[in-house]
Amino acid sequence: MKKILPQLLKCRLVQAGGLLAIIAAAAATVAWSGGSQALAKFEGAWMAQSDNGIRSLVTFAPSDPASRRGAFRNQMVWPPEALALLGVEAVTEEIGDTVATGPASGEYTGVWYGLVSGRTVSICVDNASLTLVSPTQITIEHTVLAYLATADADNDGYPDPGTTPVAAFTTSSVSKRLVHERSVGGDGQSR
Repeated sequence: MKKILPQLLKCRLVQAGGLLAIIAAAAATVAWSGGSQALAKFEGAWMAQSDNGIRSLVTFAPSDPASRRGAFRNQMVWPPEALALLGVEAVTEEIGDTVATGPASGEYTGVWYGLVSGRTVSICVDNASLTLVSPTQITIEHTVLAYLATADADNDGYPDPGTTPVAAFTTSSVSKRLVHERSVGGDGQSR
């Protein structure tokens, strides 16, 4: 056995087969990962436009080295008719947590408050699913549940378990990443 192994490793056919196995393993790894540009990464500054007229400025802060999970801050500009629909004068910023669920997908839960005369009158919980269209564009499907502020009896800022929302709505948005012009090629892809 001691003589067979060294002789076998000197055989060109065995060497070629070993090289092919290494190349196949590397190709399978690249194909499985989808390439680094195909991965949904939650980082950077984004602008979003919802189909209900709300414009947003969103900042993601990654909470893991691969940027596959992160917190976000969403500064929203609401049209007056959307505010009136919820019976509020203004809204706070939305904050939330995002996690990747696949190579080009993710989901998040965010919370913001509806205000009248500077007082919290409603709590809105946004459960959304995201699809990475490109490294600089994300589409989002939102399901928002609105609760009265009284649904937070324990005063932790989140609706208490078992409380019923007073309204629910869905909306879609498209987010575009802000990138420095020198970091974007002629094809619009980030570098």
